[in-house]
Amino acid sequence: MSRTKKAVIAASVMIVAGIITIISAFAANGFSWPNVQINLKDMKSENIQYEKKTEYVKDGFKSIDIESSSDIDVMVKKAEGDADYVEYYDCTGLTHHVDVKDGVLKITADDTRNRAFNISLGVSTVAWPSVTVYLAGTEYEDIKIVTGSGDVDVEYYLAVKDIDIVTSSGDTGITGANADSITVKASSGCIKLDSVATEELNLSANSGDLTLSDTVAADKAEFTTKSGDISSTNMKSERVVCNASSGDITLSDSDAAVFTIETSSGDVSVDITSNKRFNYKTKTSSGDVDVPDSYVDAEGSCEIITSSGDIDVTKRD
Repeated sequence: MSRTKKAVIAASVMIVAGIITIISAFAANGFSWPNVQINLKDMKSENIQYEKKTEYVKDGFKSIDIESSSDIDVMVKKAEGDADYVEYYDCTGLTHHVDVKDGVLKITADDTRNRAFNISLGVSTVAWPSVTVYLAGTEYEDIKIVTGSGDVDVEYYLAVKDIDIVTSSGDTGITGANADSITVKASSGCIKLDSVATEELNLSANSGDLTLSDTVAADKAEFTTKSGDISSTNMKSERVVCNASSGDITLSDSDAAVFTIETSSGDVSVDITSNKRFNYKTKTSSGDVDVPDSYVDAEGSCEIITSSGDIDVTKRD
């Protein structure tokens, strides 16, 4: 038997033994993920003891600024009762601060944890560490949230001037907001909006998907992604601008005066429900094109450019 075959057999045995060990450990714990952090550098594991804390906000504020640790989820929800309060999780090396200054509720975190060689295997007894802001009011000036790999969820029907969210790999969800402008920037995280109304909407992601339903962007809705898909259902706007590299673009039940769409290799499907007459301009290298006839006296325009993707446009008055 060759040395290569012996090495392959030995490696296979070790992998199987490792799998059996992991399954046995899960079975002993009822198949629940342990509250454990593993240091890959020293090959040591240690339990993480998160402490849930609740802090009531007594001072008034009109703006919200949250910048927690990069791996912490951030949520904004409706408060139970008439008081504003913040719930968060601290542990050794991670301490949150809740302050109100000049009308701004500011939440920050001191994080001295050494995460360069650490990975976490989930939490068994408590929720994944997070910062949740519970709001008793409904009208605010600004909401700004910055995080890294943590998810962001705004699950409260609010009237806000500006919403600005920046995240790296975490997902972002906004439900029910009414704002002058909404801007969400993500690297690899997905962005999802539902029942949102705004004057200007700007969503951008590198590899994450952009998904919208029941969205109104009175002036302009602009979406940018590299390899992620862009999809919407029942969207209304004056101008819709979509830019994607390899992702598909699907706009269903879309009411707008101007559509400007460009993608490299993705397919484009647009379902227009506006009662305006449109002029259609399309360009593709190898894809199929199916669009309605253009009007000489068109009131709206739909321009779609793609390299190798198909173009399909339907028009319903």
